[in-house]
Amino acid sequence: MKPVDSQAEIQQAQEIWDAALPATERHPILMLRGIQVPGLRLDGSGSLLMPLRDSARKIQNVGFIRVVGKMQFLHDFVRGAYFGIEGERRVIYVVRGLSRGARYYRSTGNSVAVVVDDESVEIVAQVMRHRYPHAKIVMATDID
Repeated sequence: MKPVDSQAEIQQAQEIWDAALPATERHPILMLRGIQVPGLRLDGSGSLLMPLRDSARKIQNVGFIRVVGKMQFLHDFVRGAYFGIEGERRVIYVVRGLSRGARYYRSTGNSVAVVVDDESVEIVAQVMRHRYPHAKIVMATDID
Protein backbone atom coordinates (compact mmCIF):
# COMPACT_ATOMS: atom_id res chain seq x y z
CA MET A 1 0.00 0.00 0.00
CA LYS A 2 1.25 3.42 -0.80
CA PRO A 3 0.17 6.78 0.53
CA VAL A 4 -2.15 9.01 -1.41
CA ASP A 5 -0.14 10.38 -4.32
CA SER A 6 -1.36 13.92 -4.32
CA GLN A 7 -3.50 16.55 -2.80
CA ALA A 8 -5.59 16.30 -5.99
CA GLU A 9 -6.59 12.71 -5.11
CA ILE A 10 -7.62 13.77 -1.62
CA GLN A 11 -9.59 16.69 -3.07
CA GLN A 12 -11.30 14.38 -5.57
CA ALA A 13 -12.35 12.02 -2.75
CA GLN A 14 -13.75 14.94 -0.76
CA GLU A 15 -15.67 16.29 -3.77
CA ILE A 16 -17.25 12.90 -4.48
CA TRP A 17 -18.25 12.61 -0.82
CA ASP A 18 -19.65 16.14 -0.70
CA ALA A 19 -21.77 15.56 -3.82
CA ALA A 20 -23.29 12.30 -2.52
CA LEU A 21 -26.63 12.00 -0.76
CA PRO A 22 -27.19 10.27 2.58
CA ALA A 23 -28.01 6.57 2.19
CA THR A 24 -30.92 5.01 4.01
CA GLU A 25 -30.99 1.68 5.82
CA ARG A 26 -33.46 0.49 3.14
CA HIS A 27 -30.80 0.61 0.42
CA PRO A 28 -30.85 -2.72 -1.49
CA ILE A 29 -27.16 -3.48 -0.79
CA LEU A 30 -27.62 -3.08 2.95
CA MET A 31 -30.81 -5.12 2.90
CA LEU A 32 -29.13 -7.86 0.85
CA ARG A 33 -26.26 -8.05 3.35
CA GLY A 34 -28.63 -7.78 6.31
CA ILE A 35 -26.76 -4.86 7.86
CA GLN A 36 -27.44 -1.28 8.90
CA VAL A 37 -24.63 1.23 8.60
CA PRO A 38 -25.15 4.86 9.52
CA GLY A 39 -22.89 7.39 7.84
CA LEU A 40 -22.77 5.99 4.32
CA ARG A 41 -23.75 8.02 1.28
CA LEU A 42 -25.09 7.26 -2.17
CA ASP A 43 -23.65 8.33 -5.51
CA GLY A 44 -25.58 8.91 -8.73
CA SER A 45 -25.03 5.35 -9.96
CA GLY A 46 -26.60 3.79 -6.85
CA SER A 47 -23.31 2.74 -5.25
CA LEU A 48 -22.91 3.21 -1.53
CA LEU A 49 -19.94 5.33 -0.55
CA MET A 50 -17.77 4.73 2.50
CA PRO A 51 -15.28 7.47 3.41
CA LEU A 52 -11.84 6.48 4.65
CA ARG A 53 -10.46 9.09 7.04
CA ASP A 54 -7.04 9.67 8.53
CA SER A 55 -6.20 10.30 12.18
CA ALA A 56 -7.22 13.94 11.76
CA ARG A 57 -10.62 12.75 10.41
CA LYS A 58 -9.85 14.12 6.94
CA ILE A 59 -11.19 12.08 4.03
CA GLN A 60 -8.35 10.35 2.20
CA ASN A 61 -10.33 8.03 -0.07
CA VAL A 62 -13.80 6.75 -0.86
CA GLY A 63 -14.86 3.11 -1.14
CA PHE A 64 -17.59 2.26 -3.64
CA ILE A 65 -19.86 -0.56 -2.48
CA ARG A 66 -21.82 -2.25 -5.25
CA VAL A 67 -24.23 -5.18 -5.23
CA VAL A 68 -21.74 -7.51 -6.89
CA GLY A 69 -17.98 -7.68 -6.50
CA LYS A 70 -15.58 -6.32 -3.95
CA MET A 71 -15.45 -2.80 -2.71
CA GLN A 72 -13.52 -0.58 -5.08
CA PHE A 73 -11.61 2.51 -4.08
CA LEU A 74 -11.14 5.82 -5.83
CA HIS A 75 -7.36 5.37 -5.54
CA ASP A 76 -4.92 3.30 -3.49
CA PHE A 77 -6.09 3.43 0.08
CA VAL A 78 -4.03 4.80 2.92
CA ARG A 79 -2.70 2.52 5.64
CA GLY A 80 -4.28 3.62 8.89
CA ALA A 81 -7.38 5.14 7.28
CA TYR A 82 -10.75 4.08 8.65
CA PHE A 83 -14.51 4.56 8.47
CA GLY A 84 -16.12 5.45 11.79
CA ILE A 85 -19.54 4.24 12.87
CA GLU A 86 -20.55 6.49 15.75
CA GLY A 87 -22.02 4.93 18.87
CA GLU A 88 -21.29 4.79 22.57
CA ARG A 89 -17.63 5.32 23.35
CA ARG A 90 -17.11 3.18 26.43
CA VAL A 91 -15.85 0.46 24.09
CA ILE A 92 -14.52 1.12 20.58
CA TYR A 93 -14.14 -1.79 18.20
CA VAL A 94 -11.50 -1.67 15.48
CA VAL A 95 -12.46 -4.23 12.85
CA ARG A 96 -11.59 -5.23 9.32
CA GLY A 97 -14.59 -5.13 6.99
CA LEU A 98 -17.80 -3.15 6.83
CA SER A 99 -20.18 -6.06 7.40
CA ARG A 100 -18.30 -7.13 10.53
CA GLY A 101 -18.22 -3.53 11.75
CA ALA A 102 -21.96 -3.18 11.20
CA ARG A 103 -22.60 -6.37 13.21
CA TYR A 104 -20.51 -5.11 16.15
CA TYR A 105 -22.29 -1.76 16.04
CA ARG A 106 -25.75 -3.35 15.88
CA SER A 107 -25.10 -5.85 18.67
CA THR A 108 -23.33 -3.50 21.10
CA GLY A 109 -24.30 0.08 20.25
CA ASN A 110 -20.64 1.01 20.63
CA SER A 111 -18.50 2.96 18.17
CA VAL A 112 -16.67 1.01 15.49
CA ALA A 113 -13.66 1.96 13.37
CA VAL A 114 -13.74 -0.06 10.15
CA VAL A 115 -10.44 -0.64 8.36
CA VAL A 116 -9.87 -2.27 4.98
CA ASP A 117 -6.56 -4.03 5.59
CA ASP A 118 -5.11 -6.02 8.47
CA GLU A 119 -2.10 -3.72 8.86
CA SER A 120 -4.39 -0.80 9.72
CA VAL A 121 -6.03 -2.48 12.72
CA GLU A 122 -3.21 -1.72 15.15
CA ILE A 123 -2.59 1.76 13.70
CA VAL A 124 -6.23 2.77 14.08
CA ALA A 125 -6.43 1.21 17.53
CA GLN A 126 -3.57 3.51 18.59
CA VAL A 127 -5.40 6.51 17.09
CA MET A 128 -8.55 5.58 19.04
CA ARG A 129 -6.54 5.06 22.25
CA HIS A 130 -5.06 8.54 21.87
CA ARG A 131 -8.40 10.16 20.99
CA TYR A 132 -10.46 8.32 23.63
CA PRO A 133 -8.08 7.49 26.50
CA HIS A 134 -10.84 6.24 28.81
CA ALA A 135 -12.46 3.89 26.30
CA LYS A 136 -11.72 0.20 26.08
CA ILE A 137 -10.27 -0.53 22.62
CA VAL A 138 -11.03 -3.96 21.16
CA MET A 139 -9.30 -5.15 18.00
CA ALA A 140 -11.38 -7.73 16.15
CA THR A 141 -9.53 -9.50 13.35
CA ASP A 142 -9.73 -12.78 11.50
CA ILE A 143 -7.81 -15.67 12.95
CA ASP A 144 -6.79 -17.96 10.09
